[in-house]
Amino acid sequence: MMRRGQLPRIAAFEAALAALDEAPTEWEPASRAVVSDDGQAIRLTLYREDGKAASVELSPAAAVALAGRLIEAALPRLNGE
Repeated sequence: MMRRGQLPRIAAFEAALAALDEAPTEWEPASRAVVSDDGQAIRLTLYREDGKAASVELSPAAAVALAGRLIEAALPRLNGE
């Protein structure tokens, strides 16, 4: 039984699964990542060497979470671990 308010969540989940189905199976690493903030939206754009780009809009909470994960991943490398 569905509860009130679950339909948008289910639709978003189905859209995410559909996007994953369409994603390429082999990924090329990005050569550059740019974070931009125009006062309206926070956007992360990844560029490949061949000029192709992918961009995603991040909520403030998602931007903070991503920043934390990047710092967590980078710190051991900075400390030579």
